[in-house]
Amino acid sequence: MQESEIDHVVYQGSAEPLEVPQNLTSVGWDWEAPEETDIVDVRPFPLGVVVTVSDGVVALQGDTGEELWRYRRVGEAVTDANVTTSGERVALAYPVDVEDEAAVAPNEVVLLDSATGEELGSHTEDFTAEAALPTNVTTLSPMPEHLGLLSDSSRIVYRKLDDQRTGVYSLDLETGDESWSLTDLQGEGQAGRDFHPKGVVASGDTIILSGNFMDEDIDSLPEISEEQEHTVVLLGLDADSGEELWRHELDMDAPIDLHPVRLGVQLTSGAVIAEARGVDEWILDPASGERLTEEGFFSEREVDVIGALENSVVTEQWLVDDEEFEYSYTDFSGDVHTTFRTPGSARRIGSVFVLPLEGAIVWLDVNQTNTSLDPEEAAWDEARLVIDEAGESRVIDLGVQVERDYVQDGSEAQRSSLPSPPDMTVAPGALVVQEKVPGGARRLVGAVP
Repeated sequence: MQESEIDHVVYQGSAEPLEVPQNLTSVGWDWEAPEETDIVDVRPFPLGVVVTVSDGVVALQGDTGEELWRYRRVGEAVTDANVTTSGERVALAYPVDVEDEAAVAPNEVVLLDSATGEELGSHTEDFTAEAALPTNVTTLSPMPEHLGLLSDSSRIVYRKLDDQRTGVYSLDLETGDESWSLTDLQGEGQAGRDFHPKGVVASGDTIILSGNFMDEDIDSLPEISEEQEHTVVLLGLDADSGEELWRHELDMDAPIDLHPVRLGVQLTSGAVIAEARGVDEWILDPASGERLTEEGFFSEREVDVIGALENSVVTEQWLVDDEEFEYSYTDFSGDVHTTFRTPGSARRIGSVFVLPLEGAIVWLDVNQTNTSLDPEEAAWDEARLVIDEAGESRVIDLGVQVERDYVQDGSEAQRSSLPSPPDMTVAPGALVVQEKVPGGARRLVGAVP
């Protein structure tokens, strides 16, 4: 096979980290993917966004959309790409062709400095072990059979230990060597029970892991659906050593939820949002596991939580009789410090394409003009952002189309307490909207303060 052309441009200038927008006024920039590539993913980092395209990554400055650097292997499909917890490094992987069929998934992992795009090193790893992972682990991002979740020093992957159990492994980002593993977690009073890891996120120097202690004899979905004594656990682990820093446990006598805790991380503060639905919830300091609030924001209110900001939780309520939405910002002590109402269409019900900023609520109106279930008849016009704030509602025309229904956009199925429509990314410098049309996404628009 002919070797692909490497298109690697390093940033020679100096750029300062940007602030996450608190409000939006206009479209500041648009960007189109390189020829013969599609946009695969968009992830924030301190200077803006790292865009994964079909054959590599491109870093864009958040406030201007200026291309800072890029690393592409033209014509070669990238396996995966991701940004470390601090945003200081970017890892991407490419499949390696080998004649030995026993090596199913060898990949070259390339590590880049996110500020410049400079290559920091590369090594080859076999992703085969991760490829056997059961599909019910959903909160690793990107998919665990690829890079997995990245801390600042390692990638966190799940591997099957046997037919029933899964282990958690930390692999050094620079070498691929195993740093630590969690394969036989023990708990007081948990004799005869196996630990089943599920959700995982990273914040600062901490890996936050959720899962269940459940009877080792349970081996079928019908048994899981019956009432069973089990324990839901939330762990904080040191990212470098795997040492357990803190733990929260909930003893249950109920059917076993395969996704027991919805997890999220607040973008600017790093606070961990964890909700064991209908049972308990936490807003935690990731390093200590200390609760930052005792308020029941998620389960004890007859409103939808649409996000957590640095020091407050934002809720939405549809006032049917008034055909209005009410938005409330509540600080961690439980005091409401901002409330406003805005006229709104019922299309917005269910937090569809809605994201809160510190100073406004942003709704992505996908502007579907024909809602027929027949894909040949369904139609969309150009999408627009509706910016709601106290006393004012504004519209920003985007010039791109987002041809998706909320049922298909992924937000309903997310196992996160911070739902984020995948077509909108809040990043330093801008809110970035991704075009979605038949044939693949190729354009981004940055809405700026």
